[in-house]
Amino acid sequence: MNVSSAIDEKMLNNGKKIISKPGMFISGKLNPVDEWIKWLSFEPDFEKEKMNEYSSKGIYNLEENELKFINEYNTRKRILPVLKKYNNNESSMEESKEAFNFLTEHSLIKLMLDKLTMDELKEAREKIRKYSSMTYEEEGKLIDEEILEYDSLSMVDSFAINAAFNDFTKKSLKIANDIAKTDINENSAQNVRNRYYAK
Repeated sequence: MNVSSAIDEKMLNNGKKIISKPGMFISGKLNPVDEWIKWLSFEPDFEKEKMNEYSSKGIYNLEENELKFINEYNTRKRILPVLKKYNNNESSMEESKEAFNFLTEHSLIKLMLDKLTMDELKEAREKIRKYSSMTYEEEGKLIDEEILEYDSLSMVDSFAINAAFNDFTKKSLKIANDIAKTDINENSAQNVRNRYYAK
């Protein structure tokens, strides 16, 4: 298994809110690394202002939450070029391991929430509700179309498509499980009938 496959599998198995498997009516999929790169590259004005304010204080005058913000900011800055190299299959083994550790130990959802304002989150919530009001097929078609345009989506739309894609995938998995259970039940019933008529 290569590093990329291992990352996908671990993300799915450890309960991360990133799902890279396509839904039943979705031909494309969201690449988690593409999402990370987009969100790490995005620096809202309030984040820059906060960083400038905290950096001017001096390390010994910082509050615990301010120091945590600076450390997180620097970690995100440092990992961005590593992820870009990894995504283009240009990373060394050490860089691939670093990318793996970062992607599996950090939350994309937290990053998104850190980057958006309350007004933007409210706007995203309305967009997510729009997806939820559609039929299963309509929702899948729209998600598929927007995934193809992911790079050009606004950050609000990117947040909304992530939530909608994950929710849609869960619906798809449930439908697939229900179908599988139905097949099992039908096969079990047929096996019982076969055993009965064989007597």
